[in-house]
Amino acid sequence: MKFFEVNVMALCLCTRESVKMMRANGVDDGHIININSLSGHRCGKAHFYSATKHAVTALTEGIRWELREINSHIKITSISPGLVKTNFAYTAVGEAAAEECYSTRQSLDPQDIANAIETVLSYPSHVQVSEMMIRPTEQVV
Repeated sequence: MKFFEVNVMALCLCTRESVKMMRANGVDDGHIININSLSGHRCGKAHFYSATKHAVTALTEGIRWELREINSHIKITSISPGLVKTNFAYTAVGEAAAEECYSTRQSLDPQDIANAIETVLSYPSHVQVSEMMIRPTEQVV
């Protein structure tokens, strides 16, 4: 249930409040970036986690439609990384399993995600990056 609360409900609440604040302050060229996952585009053993990330994919697209319906120029992007070396795995599966995972698979660094965000934000105002998928070069799925 925690995955749903964090990955779906928190995203909805933060997005709603971000749009409210931008509009209240006359910001019509803001940008919301949702950190998603490649799991939001496929399904594997962690199907409940994957379901929450599929929700992020759908919500991002739905919110984009809603923003256009109110003639807003606020952009929204979903960035879906593959395996990233963070504390998430250590918390989710424990230290031994996380070490095994990271020692046998190529992973992205958090800086790679920061670079992706910077790239998305660098586009001119008439360009919207709807979705960006990034993965380690050795990661197939």
